[in-house]
Amino acid sequence: CDKFATEFLMPRRLVDPLAEGLNADALLDNDYLRATAETLKCSMYALLIRLKELGYIDQSQFNSKKNEWAKIPHRKSGFALTTRVQKTIKENGSPFTEAVVRAYNSNKITADDVSYMLDINQSYINEVGEKIGVT
Repeated sequence: CDKFATEFLMPRRLVDPLAEGLNADALLDNDYLRATAETLKCSMYALLIRLKELGYIDQSQFNSKKNEWAKIPHRKSGFALTTRVQKTIKENGSPFTEAVVRAYNSNKITADDVSYMLDINQSYINEVGEKIGVT
């Protein structure tokens, strides 16, 4: 399946002109791999596999580059979870949120007012205040 996918996405006729005349060191350069992968609309790793399959690099060079990439810390994939408190501060802005919470803490407005102004459930008022440093 992987072999079919690489042949389909990166046929020899597309890879050969991009790799022709380059030695293994040039082919294994991260900038070359990044630019070529963008051109072919594939991952750098998939391109590395294809270069090995086509005989441009050997197994030891493939393993060396793979090990080099394994040492680089990667971001966690997926979406960051945004809590209701963070969303409230982001949507309303810190200065406005802080002013509303301060007014609530000094009994100038009610919890209903805060709930309406910040569009949050009343149970989050204290959490929002703690997050922006108002207690």
